[in-house]
Amino acid sequence: MGRIDTRLTKDGRAMHIRLALPGDAVRLIEITDTVAHEQYYIGRSSFNPSPEDYARDIATCDLENRALYVVEVDGGIIGALEINRSTNPKRKHTMSIGMFMLSGYRGVGIGTALMQTAIAWGKTRKLEKAFLSVYHSNEAALALYRKFGFVECGRYTKQYRVGDFYIDEIFMEYFFTESGRTLN
Repeated sequence: MGRIDTRLTKDGRAMHIRLALPGDAVRLIEITDTVAHEQYYIGRSSFNPSPEDYARDIATCDLENRALYVVEVDGGIIGALEINRSTNPKRKHTMSIGMFMLSGYRGVGIGTALMQTAIAWGKTRKLEKAFLSVYHSNEAALALYRKFGFVECGRYTKQYRVGDFYIDEIFMEYFFTESGRTLN
């Protein structure tokens, strides 16, 4: 099963962070759909794999360039963290981060633990930059990313429409070292 990182949430529950297994595919699809239906945190993706295809994708995960972690609380998977290192030679020094969790588990330190996992993954691979995007309406996630040193580097205004409301997509970046600064 791989290494399991066990910690306590702020409310005293045990959380276990581990690499995803092919058998987690169905539950991960369910959680993604649940969070996407909330509409203000993540969008519905055009990537809608079958459980079998997703299980194969997890099984063939190249840990040097990609990692999918799950977090378990109360005996079940409640969220995930996906990290992708760019395979483009000009961007191989970068990684993207995406994460989500069920609403009943937010605000108790799980996001912090997942971000620590992501940053450690990038440092282990000597990467220079991490980047992500987030809805402007996801204030808790924005605060979390800023706490870790991510800064806003761009924004698509009115990128998504939910009913009569528009949502901006904010782009954020984090440099692992000062040497990662842009050359002018």
